[in-house]
Amino acid sequence: MFGSSGSISGGVYLHAFIKQLDIAKRIETIESSHTEWDNRSVINMVNDLKNNELNLIIDCGLSYFFYQINAGLLRRLMSLNIDHDYIERPGEHNWKYWDNSNCYQFLYFERCFMNGMKK
Repeated sequence: MFGSSGSISGGVYLHAFIKQLDIAKRIETIESSHTEWDNRSVINMVNDLKNNELNLIIDCGLSYFFYQINAGLLRRLMSLNIDHDYIERPGEHNWKYWDNSNCYQFLYFERCFMNGMKK
């Protein structure tokens, strides 16, 4: 469906949000729908990717409370030999970080579009 995808400070593992964001109102509770929570978590979705099927960029600040989860996504992508761009640098979960990240991601997507959707 998509040729490119990006994440800035992403919540890539829904289990980390059990008490936040009212996810249970959208999916059901984790107790009644554990598999659905797994299936909708990006960290698990990448298991179905084939290399070069999706241009993928992930960016996360080192002080962000989900940094370890994003680093886990990096490890998963590397173990699956999925090409991607991954950026981690000093920063928090705030607009100062996101504004800077947007510039990098827009450049990344421009390059993908200019090269026929492949890196």
